[in-house]
Amino acid sequence: MPARGKPSELSVADPRLQRLGRLAEQCLAVQACIDEQRAEAQLLEALQHARQQCEAAAAHAVGAGEQELLGRLTTVVGTWQQVWPRLGAQRDFRSAVAREARLWAQRLAESAPHA
Repeated sequence: MPARGKPSELSVADPRLQRLGRLAEQCLAVQACIDEQRAEAQLLEALQHARQQCEAAAAHAVGAGEQELLGRLTTVVGTWQQVWPRLGAQRDFRSAVAREARLWAQRLAESAPHA
């Protein structure tokens, strides 16, 4: 039996579940870029892709709960993207973004079965 809540294992046909799973994977990709100290350009690309995915998912959100969740995530990712050029060199900031990205991935994975 697969571990519950892993974004890559959300292979349900429901488009809402797929959107939440893809967003969780995007958050994990941002975290990986930071944790693995990948090139700045790669991280900025991951942030841009995550923001685009958030905006697209928010446009198709169903229900107030999903709209609120995706609206907050879009704001968070947009903030990371906006302040990264100024604060991205600071270890504490990088750690905070990586931690928050992981928490968002968990929240999305947990929300997927209830979407």
